Amino acid sequence: NVGPFKEAHMTCRARSLGWTLALLATLGVAPTLGAQDPAQPDGSRMGIPGDVLAAPADPGDEREIPFKNALEPGDPPKPLAPPPRPLPESDMQTLKVLYERPAPMGPKPIARDPATAIMVVGKGPLFSQLPGKPAFADKYPPELLEATGEMDLFSNDNNVELKQGEVRFVSFDRTLNDSKLSQDSMAFEAKITDHEGNVWEIVQTRLAPVSPDPVGDPWYGGLAIDTTEHGTTHRGHPGEAQNICAMCSWGWADIWKNGSKVAFGAPLHVMLSSDAHDETNGFRYHSYDVRNQPIREVHVVVDPSANLPAPGGYLHVMFENAEFTRGTPDEIAKKAEGQFPRWTDVTLNAVPHLQWSDTEIPLAAGKTVRLILNNMDPASFHAFKLRSPEGEVFIPLPQGDQWTTTLAFDQPGEYEYWCPVSNHRDRGMYGRIVVSEGVPGGTEGPPGEGGK
Repeated sequence: NVGPFKEAHMTCRARSLGWTLALLATLGVAPTLGAQDPAQPDGSRMGIPGDVLAAPADPGDEREIPFKNALEPGDPPKPLAPPPRPLPESDMQTLKVLYERPAPMGPKPIARDPATAIMVVGKGPLFSQLPGKPAFADKYPPELLEATGEMDLFSNDNNVELKQGEVRFVSFDRTLNDSKLSQDSMAFEAKITDHEGNVWEIVQTRLAPVSPDPVGDPWYGGLAIDTTEHGTTHRGHPGEAQNICAMCSWGWADIWKNGSKVAFGAPLHVMLSSDAHDETNGFRYHSYDVRNQPIREVHVVVDPSANLPAPGGYLHVMFENAEFTRGTPDEIAKKAEGQFPRWTDVTLNAVPHLQWSDTEIPLAAGKTVRLILNNMDPASFHAFKLRSPEGEVFIPLPQGDQWTTTLAFDQPGEYEYWCPVSNHRDRGMYGRIVVSEGVPGGTEGPPGEGGK
């Protein structure tokens, strides 16, 4: 005899399960109860995990749950009213791709054959687009135009010529789609003096592992060579001129202003595209479709979400006369050798049972460190906190996530790091970086190549 209260609780739970199964059957989705994909080393589930549908353990909270017109266990499910409309075939294909994408690593990479690489050196003239009225406002969705207050980073009337700036990057496109298993990579750095005389330095720390629009374009990822962008392509911004993009990328960068770091992991978008601007006309757009123009323009865009100490909280700088070289990954890697900064790679993982993979990390003074953080604990959200020479660093780490940042340790000393989530630090999730003279740490190599 389970008692009337607990019986009502169990009946409600059975009803919920029956309705869930009826809804899935109506939509044509066959749930796999507890099944796992044997091809996934991380044991990630395919489709709908069985433990979502299974009844949870009884919490022992005996409360009467009022429920009118309820089904009893064994009753046939009531039909849904109104019945769901069938989805268009294109939407079904999109959902199929998303359901088959195993978390947290994403889809298996599809090799690009042949793999392609490109090296770019941006040269003047260059200019900056400050916040202003958007170009091609008639091409904007009305809600986007309203949300931006008719101000946008793709302005046509607020372009300012800059006196100094340099940009260079090397990109390796080995896979057609992008995920955390992707073999694509990129190294990027830029130094820009803005219209107020401030010196900005941008160093990309990591390439984005997945598509910026996984629903609308699930196979278009963090780096692509040879594609079209913007305009009516549904890739990128509708108010930007449609162009040929010899290289487009999305990633994260650390940013310095006048020698002080102002952003860790700022969203960075880089393009080498067909020339969209007319230098003789205040760098205004040629037209809405510039695919017939020569490929020579480099866009460097730091998204407004970075909240930089700059007008509008972002940077958008164009180099108007870039030189670039294409070739195989081996050819471009050899050409780029020695032209990009070298740093020490240090990997720190959050692992099961509230542990860091290392509790003491030795480093040599005077090194710039690229810190690669991974949450490999399937049971918990974590975060990383560090009191560094450049200030306090805080990085959230959801399950399966990776984050990368650069840190400079110029002076010997000890720098503590820990997980600030809940009581994780008290339970032992802390460590220290020990910086001393002449002590090597990590491995050195050029950023961007070999997945670095």
